[in-house]
Amino acid sequence: MRLRRITTVLATVGILAVGGLATTASADNWNAGTGPRPVSFHDLARPECDNLQQGASGWCTVALQTTLTQVGYPVAIDGKFGPVTKATLELFQQNNHARLVDGIVGPETRYLLGAAMDRVTTRDNIAKHNDGRWPSIICSPFKIFGMTCEDLVSGSPAG
Repeated sequence: MRLRRITTVLATVGILAVGGLATTASADNWNAGTGPRPVSFHDLARPECDNLQQGASGWCTVALQTTLTQVGYPVAIDGKFGPVTKATLELFQQNNHARLVDGIVGPETRYLLGAAMDRVTTRDNIAKHNDGRWPSIICSPFKIFGMTCEDLVSGSPAG
């Protein structure tokens, strides 16, 4: 069982590194043996993912763990919402100025996760199409305000 979990995590990490924003995970840990299926942030919008919290398990938890990892809050993608996933989610909520830091994926947290995914997607697309450099036409107007191009993606001014 432990070897299967380690293999699943390593496979998932490998796919994340190669595949970008979608990942595929082994189904036998959380998908009732129906085979692997892609995971994305959008899975969190499903009705069964409302108010996701500690103690939950399944595909919604995989979507949360995958999303947290993709936005810079790495957590094991095992489909089980335990204390480590909760603590990581609370850190994400705190760093993103959620009104309620409770470790539960409600509407506000879902919105914040979506905004974080948008920033990651924007940064990755610009880097992919411009050899990692920001086009000067985008950056120039913001220099007036003392912002760098990286500030546009991160949402916070340098300094």
